[in-house]
Amino acid sequence: MKNFAKNGLSLAISIACFTAYAEQTDSATSPSNDIEKIVVTGQKLSSSLQETKESVEVFTNLTLEERNLENITDVFIQTPGVSGNQSKFYIRGVRSSDGSGNPSRGDLASVVIDGVTLSGWVKSEGAGQLWDVSQIEILRGPQSTNLGRNALAGAVVVNTMDPVFENEGIIRIGGGEYGKKELKGVANFNLVDDVSAIRISAESAKSDGFVNNTTRGEDDYGDTDHSVVRVKWLYQITDNLKSVFSYQHIKSNYGQTISLWQGENNNFDFDKAARINLSGDDSRFDTEADLASLNVDYFVNEYWSLKSITAYQSGERSRYSDYDQTLRTFGNGGGIVTQNSKDDNWSQEFRFNYENDGVRGSSGFYFSSVDAYIGSRNQLDLALPALFDEFSPGLGAVLTTTAVLPAVVYEPYFDTTQAGFTEVKTSTWALFSEWEIDLNQQLMLSFGLRYDNEEQEFTTESNTISNYVLPAVGGPFGGITLAPGLNIDGAIGLINSQLAAYVAGVPLANKTEDFSNLLPHAGITYQWNDDISTSFFVKKSYRSGGSELTLLNGVNYFDEEELWNYEAALRAVVLDGKGVLNANVYYSDWTDQQVAIQEPGTTSTAFTMTVNAGESTLSGAELSFNYELSDNLELYTGLALSHTEYDSFLSPDGEIDYSGNSFLFAPEQTAVLGFYYENDNGLFFNGNVSYISDSTSRFSEPTSSVSANGVNKLKMNSYTLVNLNSGYKLDSVTLEAYVKNATDELYDTNNNLSNDDGTPSTILGAPREIGARVTFTF
Repeated sequence: MKNFAKNGLSLAISIACFTAYAEQTDSATSPSNDIEKIVVTGQKLSSSLQETKESVEVFTNLTLEERNLENITDVFIQTPGVSGNQSKFYIRGVRSSDGSGNPSRGDLASVVIDGVTLSGWVKSEGAGQLWDVSQIEILRGPQSTNLGRNALAGAVVVNTMDPVFENEGIIRIGGGEYGKKELKGVANFNLVDDVSAIRISAESAKSDGFVNNTTRGEDDYGDTDHSVVRVKWLYQITDNLKSVFSYQHIKSNYGQTISLWQGENNNFDFDKAARINLSGDDSRFDTEADLASLNVDYFVNEYWSLKSITAYQSGERSRYSDYDQTLRTFGNGGGIVTQNSKDDNWSQEFRFNYENDGVRGSSGFYFSSVDAYIGSRNQLDLALPALFDEFSPGLGAVLTTTAVLPAVVYEPYFDTTQAGFTEVKTSTWALFSEWEIDLNQQLMLSFGLRYDNEEQEFTTESNTISNYVLPAVGGPFGGITLAPGLNIDGAIGLINSQLAAYVAGVPLANKTEDFSNLLPHAGITYQWNDDISTSFFVKKSYRSGGSELTLLNGVNYFDEEELWNYEAALRAVVLDGKGVLNANVYYSDWTDQQVAIQEPGTTSTAFTMTVNAGESTLSGAELSFNYELSDNLELYTGLALSHTEYDSFLSPDGEIDYSGNSFLFAPEQTAVLGFYYENDNGLFFNGNVSYISDSTSRFSEPTSSVSANGVNKLKMNSYTLVNLNSGYKLDSVTLEAYVKNATDELYDTNNNLSNDDGTPSTILGAPREIGARVTFTF
């Protein structure tokens, strides 16, 4: 923490010194017009990147092509301050969601595509491909005043290419290692000059994946198959009225990505690099969705305009997977998980925008309806010794090592059939208003307010069936003492009561809750000259509370959480207009934080519940520098420092103190360094290096030897990724070859996993991949 504070202070001092120098710079010689103007669209008031005080990383269509960024995970790897992948990403150390399989909790970061705010599995699995995308904006930091619910950590805004009034087309064919195949195309038709145009794009991306199932003899057990078909229609009725309709159909199918590894201090011996999976059953995860939106812009006069955004999502996801991840079948220690989910939503937003000399504003109304449903039927054999340990730490070892429960007397598995569903319907309405006022030529005041009201209807039901009961031993043997006040038959009685609680069904429960919040923000910007500005702003963000079904304790209720963010920003065009230096420094105070923890009295991550943990703080800085060394060579760099810490966090029983620890999966340093070169003959080359520092992936019971307050930690190691791509551009043909993860770095994206038998497992990042493609334009 001291080193981090020193680094953050150094950056703040550097910004102060830089702005002091800026006062002496002659704005009359400003070279800022040399810099390409990038417009940030993810906020109510659109502005250029250099005019936006919030911390934003923008990837244009040109950037995506130059750096070979094929999917959203590629973008996250090259965004300082962001880590993880599409299914679960982290902004400033804060997770994007608590898992799409938990519809009772709101998200912490939003993903918006062409005005559609994605929800559920569609967000985490269904919309990661980036073909024919115009721009991606990664907004780091709270966006609740801007977007309302589900934006406490930030947002990802994706804009696909709009139709143009020309006839044109693109075809791309490519392939690579691990059975990778890509086929993509675009067709744009000018229907009526300057009035109507349509754009159709499609892509298919397939791979055998990287997981080798030795039980089934399948080296494509983790295969992927993604496809997107999109149609956009531009209709410009008059010069003052324009509408864009977008529809896309998304399919995302993949297999199991979990593989085994050798953990510390255990007897398991698997080569992590071999990416071995032992599942005896197939595992499939299939998501399909339709997205539609209608964006209408009407310019009333030179001062006023109206914007309407109507958006719709309909998504379904099915899962069939091997629960135990071993060759065992149900009835012999195995299990099958079957789930079906639906994620539907629609929203309507009206904005009234005003712009006059020195005054800009946007006010309006927002409404959304979200319906999230997940149903399951699981057949599971649970290992009794492991289950004993979940009920009472160490009990399983005591019973088995003393041969109290020999296999000839007791079955080794507790067979269960579980079925149930959870449905959460959420209705939200909001009023908002944001304004920017130029107080003079150098000083600008910005402020805004949003009132958000949310109603949740939570419905759930579950039933677990098992006829298993442990018979008492009886006689003198049953009276043998295991611990003070506990003999063998007493332990068996305790276990039976716990097993009965485990299979106890939850009758149909329905509850409606209301949450509302007032979300202000205010800031001030000082324009030192045409090229350099500094800002300071304050924002409030929140996530609503909710309800959830726990495995052992029935329905659990939790409250909303709030975060106040304080941030300073520097925007500078330097080096005779060839360089752009942007920086943000922030501090956030998070209260009543919702955290998923293990249920009291258990030692398994399968038993979790949500609690309002207390208080946390976040602090950090993001710095980016892009420099055009020449007409042919560009340098891009970025660095983020992020510190997260629980200030007050006790388990519900008060026995475990997590305070002083960082958030899970929250690396403190992320960085990128790269360059792009293209000569006058069409030869191009791109290379970049990304770094992600280590992070904690799991808290467990206190021990006498490790970390803050004796809380045991599982770590994920730091890693560095090198990506290269090069090619040649002809008039209408582009040839390209690439290497992803050129050093074949072996790294975890989630090592907080284990098989049912306790074998440590993990999800690994992609290995080195070599591929090539050809692109035709006409």
